[in-house]
Amino acid sequence: MDLKIKKKYRFRLKEGLSLEGRVMEKTKYNDNNSIIIKLNNGYNIAINKEDIEEIKEIVEKIKKEEQIDEKDNKVEYINELKSKVLILSTGGTIASKVEYETGAVVAASSPEEIIENFPFWYKLKNKLIYETILNEMSENFIPQDWEFIAKKTLEKYEKHKNNLRGIIITHGTDTMHYTSSALSFIIPYKINIPVVLVGSQRSSDRPSSDAITNLMAAIEFINSYSGKGVFVCMHSSISDDEFDIHSGTRVRKMHSSRRDAFKSINALPFAKILFDMNKKEFNVKILNRNNIPLNNKYDDISIKFSNDVVLVKYFPGMSREYLERVCENKKAVVLEGTGLGHVNIKELLEPIKKLTSEGKLVFMTTQTIYGGVHEYVYKNLRLLKDAGVVFLKDMISEVAYVKLCLALENFGKKEEIVEYVLKNVVGEISEDNIIYH
Repeated sequence: MDLKIKKKYRFRLKEGLSLEGRVMEKTKYNDNNSIIIKLNNGYNIAINKEDIEEIKEIVEKIKKEEQIDEKDNKVEYINELKSKVLILSTGGTIASKVEYETGAVVAASSPEEIIENFPFWYKLKNKLIYETILNEMSENFIPQDWEFIAKKTLEKYEKHKNNLRGIIITHGTDTMHYTSSALSFIIPYKINIPVVLVGSQRSSDRPSSDAITNLMAAIEFINSYSGKGVFVCMHSSISDDEFDIHSGTRVRKMHSSRRDAFKSINALPFAKILFDMNKKEFNVKILNRNNIPLNNKYDDISIKFSNDVVLVKYFPGMSREYLERVCENKKAVVLEGTGLGHVNIKELLEPIKKLTSEGKLVFMTTQTIYGGVHEYVYKNLRLLKDAGVVFLKDMISEVAYVKLCLALENFGKKEEIVEYVLKNVVGEISEDNIIYH
């Protein structure tokens, strides 16, 4: 029998076991001796062809009220009569499948395959445009990938901007907050619609995947928000009834595997989305409408990121030699200190003075995640400031790294770089610095 992808079949195995499911498309890593099916419970399984005794196609009868309106969920590349949402895929878990040969997850799915998993009851208010611009796991990203994504986003925006309501960028979660930060310093100056990064903690072919619900929540936010900015949309609980919209420079991945891994740091989420499972309705509430300031002085900033920045986490026992070696051949360093920005000054004050005397820029953030640094509270902090260390208030370390990568390519003078990094450009710094509790 010539099996068709996504058709439903009943497989009777030689050992007597009977299985029902839809035939799934295989990745390039799978062999030709097996068939992958999605069982009725949502899990996928690989069956060896030699073990199959009989195959019968199952013709499903769908209830009239459950039929999908193809006009609502149809892929449309050009349509000027209805507002559109552009979905750009860059890879990651949200665009991945399980490789059944090894049991591992590989970047393989297309945006179309993700959208096909929308539940029958979800009626799209927009025409969706899908384009793959990159297919890479996010841990492999380098600063030049931020440049590529930013340029492609602007290019695709110009191509599809007529009636475009918003842009969704599907992205791997591991470094998504780096990319959201990079785009935040560029995109809002050039695009007047929301750009939302969406990821998932489970691949889209798993029954426990959060890919589709995160995507649905992002679409609902785009339809509810008429402003601009770069955001991250992810679950805010382990169930499917609550989502947060985070500002791109205020978000961080805080758990390796939970659905609610992403949290807003030192700020409220930009918006909260609640899903009523009984009514099948989303409710979007904007919490922080005014938390994305823009400084017009930087509206012509170029899309270039330097590789001459290093992010260093201080640890007890860090030696002078280690700090000097890791900062060698770099123009700037973000030093992630303890508490309010401490390091062992007995060991490191002199090498820090040496770095700054050589013209290298040294910035201080905190590894406590929440809160910020302050150069005047303790004597040792004042000594670090006198040595030339620039304290970055409550800016997240990864955001500081990204912002400095951008600053090095856009400003030639040390004073200009420091001024830009210390400026609250898109809400990455609290105006009141630290709120003590």
